[in-house]
Formats: sequence, structure tokens, C-alpha cells
Amino acid sequence: MSNALTWALAEAALRTVEGVGGCAGGVYLRSGTTGLLRLAVLVGLPGPLFRPWWRMHENRPFPVSEVHRSGQAVHLADVEDAMRQFPQLVASLPFPFGSLYAPVVAGRERFGVLVVLRAPTPGVPVSGPDRRRMTREALRLGESLADLSRRGTVVEWPGDPVCVQLSTAGAPPVRFGSLDWDLDTGMVTMDDGLLEILGAEVTSPCSIEVLTSLLEPEDGYALWAAARQAAGADGRPEVRRFRLKGPDGGLHLLEASTRARARAPG
Repeated sequence: MSNALTWALAEAALRTVEGVGGCAGGVYLRSGTTGLLRLAVLVGLPGPLFRPWWRMHENRPFPVSEVHRSGQAVHLADVEDAMRQFPQLVASLPFPFGSLYAPVVAGRERFGVLVVLRAPTPGVPVSGPDRRRMTREALRLGESLADLSRRGTVVEWPGDPVCVQLSTAGAPPVRFGSLDWDLDTGMVTMDDGLLEILGAEVTSPCSIEVLTSLLEPEDGYALWAAARQAAGADGRPEVRRFRLKGPDGGLHLLEASTRARARAPG
């Protein structure tokens, strides 16, 4: 793989993700196999987590395929947008997101697709400036790839993606909090860090049902499992990461230390 090609892709993806407030993204590039795109660079996510999306066929009903086929950008503000246009995409990703896709082209030469994932903005369309930035960055990358091709570089990606760490400034913050869950009463006592995340409408202690109503369903199940483990023989805290719905309706990543305790009988 050409170092110049890798650097051009990585630089463009990182610059675009940070420029439009994304939390992850990357570039799909033609692979040398007719009709098949490969994820060449992945920013902000571990490669194995995204493995089902490393390969994308042009004829699949997903945004990357549509953008590459049509040469037209796609902007999905939230899950409702995605459900209307690409229901298969929503079914395959178990978390809410907004996403932006722009074709990487130079003249009639189609190289691939630039992608950004970011927090959803329910009811608020993707802004004009962000749309224009996606288009501008994709065209800029297309020109860079065309230049590499003229100088003899094969602009194809036959292998696994290169993973790029998102800078701390551009990454979504991880908020920390802890809780004590009394399994006998079902009441949860939270520290100041967790209360700050939850906002003024939630008080401590509260019932476990109140807390789990703010979690994604699968994370609620994980909380129950963590508490049961924490209440085991050694009583050690269980640390888990959860996606928590904030007061603003957005999702926050929470790392919580769960120390469950059950009262002794009698």
C-alpha cells in the first residue's frame, strides 16, 4: 500500500470528521474488484467493531453504495431520516446517529465515498455549512487522489482499513459517575457526577426503573447484569460503559462504577 495514498486518505478523513463535529468516519475506496468498495481509513472507532462494514457492494441498499452509484451526497440528520431513506441501515446499527456521505470524485473518475458519523439532531436538518464542507473536502480528496494516480499510484484499497485515533478535542467526552443499587429496595443512590449528567429532573435516591428509563434498552439489561455480579461473593464494583439519554435528548457516554448491595435477611 502506498504511504502517500494512506496519508492522503487519513488526513482528509480526520479533517472532515473534526470539521463537521463528527465522532467517527472514514473513506471507502474502490478495491480493484468490480462493484466492491473497501473501507480504507476508519477514524474514531476500533477496526474490529466496524468489521461488518469493511466491504460494501455498489448494489446494496445503503448510503455508501447509493452515493458511489449516483455521485450525489446524502445527509441523514437522525434515525427518522435514515429510516425513511435507508431502513436497512437503521436495522443494522444499534444506536442513534446522524451521518453524512459525499462522493470522492475528480471529473468523471469515481474513487469512493467520504463518510462522517455524528450525534443525531432530531428534527433539525444537516446545516448548509456542513453540507458544503463535506462536498468541499470530498472534492479536495478526489483531486489529491487523481494527482496520485497521474504520478503512478494505484488508487485502490485491497486490504483492511487503517484506523486513525480521533484527537481528544474532537472526541465526545466521557462523563464519569457511580451509583449504589440496593437490590432489596430497588433504590439507586448516585454521586454528584452522575446527577450532573442526568440533570435537575432526577434526584437521588431514585428507583432503578427511573434510571433504566434513561438508558438504551440493551444497556439497561447490562446494568442489571453488572449489579448482580457486583452483589456476588467478592462484592467488588463492576465498571460498565453506558449510553445515557441526557436532559437535552442527546446521548452521552457514561462510565459507571456499579456497587450493588442486598440487605442481610432478618
